[in-house]
Amino acid sequence: MIELKPCPFCGQKIERYSIEADSYGISRLQINCCMDFNIMSDDVVTSFGGEWARVGLTALEKWNRRVEE
Repeated sequence: MIELKPCPFCGQKIERYSIEADSYGISRLQINCCMDFNIMSDDVVTSFGGEWARVGLTALEKWNRRVEE
């Protein structure tokens, strides 16, 4: 189970969602609350010394990010 912050628009706890994941984390997050949200991760991956990693935020990190934090 993933931990989602409440909806930043209506403040309700998120109970209906679906995720898609890849080896770098959650790549897509669909949330049904006061609106329908479709959040995609930053898809840029690059090689650092032969290692692949996501550069940027996963979909979950984008949802849980708040301006005041």
